[in-house]
Amino acid sequence: MESSFLQRLDKSLSNNSIPHWGVADVTGVVNPPGHVVSRPDGIVVRIDYKPEATSAQITQGDNLAMTLTAGIRSARILADIYKDVAKLTAQQHTNVWADISATVPGKVPRKYLGDPGGNAAAIFVMDWNVFQSGATGAALNAAQNDIISMYTQDNPYYLVQPPFDPSIYVPGDQALLAGATALSCQVTVTAPLRGDQHGVTGFTSEASVTATIPYYP
Repeated sequence: MESSFLQRLDKSLSNNSIPHWGVADVTGVVNPPGHVVSRPDGIVVRIDYKPEATSAQITQGDNLAMTLTAGIRSARILADIYKDVAKLTAQQHTNVWADISATVPGKVPRKYLGDPGGNAAAIFVMDWNVFQSGATGAALNAAQNDIISMYTQDNPYYLVQPPFDPSIYVPGDQALLAGATALSCQVTVTAPLRGDQHGVTGFTSEASVTATIPYYP
């Protein structure tokens, strides 16, 4: 699954609990309104912070806008993420597990259970393996690594120098393969339209919508 810079920025702001309405690319707009961040690569992004955002949160959000990699990126496969997670030191693993399994007051008993991504169902299953199956030792550690890996794939920057342990660097996404170019396909959906009144057919017609969908092989 591919993601754009704006999608990743919006998600990173949400993952860091920075109150905001949304983000927009305003590159090329003369005197763009709102809170604007100008990146060294020329991209200009507007971040619509909510009134309750603190100055510290705004500074953190601006830094995310400045440092996140631009362009289209794709998710890493779970097997590769798992290999990197398994290489963490015992202390790094402890730090990650303490954060990812911490209670989010008023929401979920463990942080990873609030993951809204594609791995949410699998994470719920692995939660049983960790807390109900009686697993210990290497089996318990492997189950925890499964959860960490799936959560990282859904939240690609979770383990990129996280505040709870900046020594960790395990990205959940990657740049598109060198030389990859955008292809596209056309999809047309056609549906019949009928105008009936009191059981009498008034007219019959068809409407169609054609969209060009980009993808990266």
